[in-house]
Amino acid sequence: MTKLFLASTIALTSLGSVAIAASKEDCTSMWTKGGMTGSMTGEAAKPYVDAMTAAKMKTATPGAITDKEFMDACMTDTFKSVK
Repeated sequence: MTKLFLASTIALTSLGSVAIAASKEDCTSMWTKGGMTGSMTGEAAKPYVDAMTAAKMKTATPGAITDKEFMDACMTDTFKSVK
């Protein structure tokens, strides 16, 4: 019984650290929160472009990010550290 309890506790603890990718709705909300349409540039884009660069992802235009690039990166949790 003790072994079963210990195994269950370890399994549940491990589940708590599993990363869950952002949903399409979460990503759409992040994108539209700033009133973005089409692409994001300048200071608004900087934290997202920096996060993509850190994740070894590239944007078609340096310093800018399209809505598709944003959604693709967001849904793989590239922006989880962006506040």
